Amino acid sequence: MNFPSVEAVGEIKLIWRSDPRLSRAVSTMLLDLPPKPAKLQDETAKCVSPSNLINRVLALSKPLVPSSTDLTFRTATFRELVRVDESQFATALVNLIINAVHATGGSGSVELNTKLKDLSQSETDLSGQYIKPGSYVSSSVVDNGPGVPVAFLSKISEPFFTTKPDAVGTGLGLPMVIAFAHRAGGALRYARNGEVTIFELLLPVASKWTSG
Repeated sequence: MNFPSVEAVGEIKLIWRSDPRLSRAVSTMLLDLPPKPAKLQDETAKCVSPSNLINRVLALSKPLVPSSTDLTFRTATFRELVRVDESQFATALVNLIINAVHATGGSGSVELNTKLKDLSQSETDLSGQYIKPGSYVSSSVVDNGPGVPVAFLSKISEPFFTTKPDAVGTGLGLPMVIAFAHRAGGALRYARNGEVTIFELLLPVASKWTSG
């Protein structure tokens, strides 16, 4: 997944707003969404160890994060694997980290937590789809920024919606993460817990790594 340029996004926004009937077509083209809600798997998907992927995410994130941001990684060690495109998984996590950095103004704390999580009942994600019960790998990006205003919560999954200046945000970051999660059978969830904001990427466990 590659982001369009700021200029291209500006032109696409005009198309988007000019005719609501085009919105689904534009979403499908940019975000690889299916014509109807469905679980998709990328042709490049393979079983990936989230624990091993963290080093790659750290290497990708560091050059993009200012020294004034306290960036930490807390990753549990486990053998469970997820079936995804590895590059898209890494890109999704980097997108969430950069969003968190912007939310703190570049001078707060951002933390990535990865662990196993069991869901005992169906839950609803950001775009209103249901997450099935089962075992998931949870990758949460936590920041101490002000969070998403309540009035905007229903919009943050929409392509092109952003509270950032045009030169900073395209409004495609979270929708692309959500599209990736849905293709893998997972979801992206948002929560505000006290003074911190949490974006949690949930991906279903596909298998367990064995040394034999």
